[in-house]
Amino acid sequence: MPVIPTTLSSRTLRQLSDFLGAQESPPALLPYFSMVDGRKRLHRDVMTALREEWPNMLETPIPNASIIERMGPERAAVGVYAPSSLAARAFAGLWAEIAARLWA
Repeated sequence: MPVIPTTLSSRTLRQLSDFLGAQESPPALLPYFSMVDGRKRLHRDVMTALREEWPNMLETPIPNASIIERMGPERAAVGVYAPSSLAARAFAGLWAEIAARLWA
């Protein structure tokens, strides 16, 4: 589940977790940070707090980058049209983490 490192998104994560926890057979919830801008103090602070609260939070953040927004017009994954970009490397790292958790 993508989580923008803001107060509202962290609240939404808690609400979704509570909702899924009430289900008979809840799916795995693997939150990760998306649209991260490391220059923003709020983003850094929320990420630190949520990592403490959610030990299962995936480690790889996805940056807030215009190259990601181009996926729509390009009609392709960022790894296809910009394979050496920071964003493509972040998505590859995120996928590796997810695969490791799901098929470990």
